[in-house]
Amino acid sequence: MWRGLGLTFSFLAFNRAPRIWVIVGSTIFLIFTMMVFGPYRLFSLSWGDGCGGILYFLCAPTCVLPPLLALHTARSFEKTLPEHSHKRYKLVYDADKPHPGDPSGQAKGGWDSGPEAMELQAMARSAWIKKYSDSLDMDEALLMSQILDAQAQKFEGGSRTFSVLIDGTIEKEFEARSTAELLEIISSFGGDSELIYLEDTKEKGRQLEISFLGDKGGDDHVSVRELLGEELIREEIVNVERNPGEIIDFVEETLRNCGTDDEDWWN
Repeated sequence: MWRGLGLTFSFLAFNRAPRIWVIVGSTIFLIFTMMVFGPYRLFSLSWGDGCGGILYFLCAPTCVLPPLLALHTARSFEKTLPEHSHKRYKLVYDADKPHPGDPSGQAKGGWDSGPEAMELQAMARSAWIKKYSDSLDMDEALLMSQILDAQAQKFEGGSRTFSVLIDGTIEKEFEARSTAELLEIISSFGGDSELIYLEDTKEKGRQLEISFLGDKGGDDHVSVRELLGEELIREEIVNVERNPGEIIDFVEETLRNCGTDDEDWWN
């Protein structure tokens, strides 16, 4: 189970700043704990017989274990690529990065891994999954890797603006930089159906329709459809509880198909 969860820490691999934050943050926390709850206070009147202070003093250092374990896991990713394990990259500030919690697009700006680091992280995840395949839930591990890869693979030009029709009544524009970000922003609108125009011609061009079908057999299902004008190209019903990766595959293929009718804008 831990190895599957460890995939989420792959973003630390090959990055310099997050590693520094983990080490410095853990050190500062330990120093603060020892200064405020050091031995000279363990037996003070405020702690009664001192048991409370001792317990706190013993438990506080364990708070630094998760970040240090995350750092160790990141190092294990780097070791899967020995020829690149020494490489460290700076985080890149993107002033146009939309905030996933603000679909309106008003809040922008944020730090992200550079393209070189993202490429190595994707390679390391594949090698890591192969190395620990015997001790992993492969379906869960592959899904997590697919989601992380979808976040890392940016649209050509860095971002793209989409128009979406929510529940057939409200039209909005938003900006997304990757397939994962596109799906995350769409889900935040809260509609029962969203029709995303993928081309400037809108309803005359290629479209992606995602409709929430509700609970079926105890699992949530959605319908995803690719349309070209009024023509239905393909449709799938996806069990989002068991096979969420199928939505990513469908959306990525639909985006690739946009380039077959006009210019190849998506990479």
